Amino acid sequence: MRMMRTAILVVSVLVATATVAFAATSWKTGRYAGRTDAKFCVKFKNGSCSKFAKGKISFRVNSNSIGAPHSAKSGQVKFQVREKCADGSFNNFNVKLDGEAPLSSKGKFSSNVTTGGGTGKDKISGKVSGSHASGKLRRFDKEDSKGNEDPNGVKCDSGVVHWSAKLQK
Repeated sequence: MRMMRTAILVVSVLVATATVAFAATSWKTGRYAGRTDAKFCVKFKNGSCSKFAKGKISFRVNSNSIGAPHSAKSGQVKFQVREKCADGSFNNFNVKLDGEAPLSSKGKFSSNVTTGGGTGKDKISGKVSGSHASGKLRRFDKEDSKGNEDPNGVKCDSGVVHWSAKLQK
């Protein structure tokens, strides 16, 4: 009888452990791609934008993180964003964030990275569930009149931009 209770306890612990492990990784790993809900200039004519589209976003989801190190061939978080500057101008950016952001047990993540020129931040947060992901991103910095980062430049900001993506096959 004692052996039977021990066996039942061991089976119960294994089932509980498997359930927790499944719940902790309720997302599928692989490459995700999607779109933002903000306009991004995809074609210029005579110095101004002649065609807009929604910005693109892509990244790799791993078992416990999103993104990839700089040395990886692919998988880094990449997104397109358009900033509006205090002087009324607009600038487009193709952002690539090297490194990985940890995923919580609920599939949530966030990353806050200083821009390449050190004048602002690239922020992204979201949640991965099943084969879908969604969240928000934002970029802000200071730029000169040509759109280059400049600590003495004008403030530029994309504002909060929502995005969604799904697992690519």
